[in-house]
Amino acid sequence: GPRRHLGIGGFAEEVIVDAGRVMSLLDGLSSAHAATLGCTVLHGAGTVRNAARLVPGERVAVIGSDPSSLAAIRTASIIGARTVVAVVDGGFDPQVATAMGATHVLAGATGANATTGHGVVDAVRDATEGLGADAVVAIGRHASSLARLWHATRPGGLLVVTDSHGGAATLPLDAEDGAGRTLVSAPAGLTDHGRDLTWLVPLAAQGRLELDNVVQERSGGLEALLASLGEPAAATGQQVVHSFA
Repeated sequence: GPRRHLGIGGFAEEVIVDAGRVMSLLDGLSSAHAATLGCTVLHGAGTVRNAARLVPGERVAVIGSDPSSLAAIRTASIIGARTVVAVVDGGFDPQVATAMGATHVLAGATGANATTGHGVVDAVRDATEGLGADAVVAIGRHASSLARLWHATRPGGLLVVTDSHGGAATLPLDAEDGAGRTLVSAPAGLTDHGRDLTWLVPLAAQGRLELDNVVQERSGGLEALLASLGEPAAATGQQVVHSFA
């Protein structure tokens, strides 16, 4: 019900929050786009910047099919990643991943089952000159997939896991299979609103985050909002933002 979906503030006209959680929005930033910056976009972008610590010229693979994954792909592109591999398993149109900056998109037979088989390992290595990704960003993945993604990470690289579910995973650490890889646990992308919104808001206002691909804006009264709760809006891979007139 609404209590589960609408946490902070709910339907209140005024909300008291900590001063550190408030900042001015720049001209050119719509309220619908701004609404995603506090969570969805912040999560994906922050995971790439704060946890993967991606730098220009590196190779990254983003495993996930939700709006946060799109934000991660876009952020990697903005940072200047040499290769951005997007593994899409049905959440959004692969063409959207390309529009957000992915240089390689794994979908269909390779991408759909990639995190449960060897397909993703071979495909990521093929896209990274046989090396594996400098950083594999796994957003909302089942723990059973992590061993495969571990092998998609180059020796010395990072496997960054955020919002994993499904219990425990066992990763090989021997010299042949473990080879210096690092597992990074990144709840909420290791983000901090006060710090990360200072660079995200200007990017959004300039249009560089391509948020039209991330946000689906709806309008109408309360009945329309309540009717939309629980809809498979994720079929488009977008974050739904409902605006009241």
